Amino acid sequence: MSPEQERVYLAPQWKLMWWKFRKHKLAVISGIVILLMYLSVAICEFLAPYHYTTRNTARSCISSTKAASSAPSSTPIPSASTWRI
Repeated sequence: MSPEQERVYLAPQWKLMWWKFRKHKLAVISGIVILLMYLSVAICEFLAPYHYTTRNTARSCISSTKAASSAPSSTPIPSASTWRI
């Protein structure tokens, strides 16, 4: 057996899969996209344009086609202490 054949024969399953994966360009690009999505989830609070307690009440009751054309407006969500029962 040649050294190359022996290397493939003795390689663990994960290494064989990794070699195949690296040859498939679409799979590598898709893997990068998925990693970027997971990274954006990890830093979503930094990427968000507004604080997590703000809500855009100006566009809450209109259809999505009108919402895309109107100007953004955001107001803070009232805290539980200001609610009246």
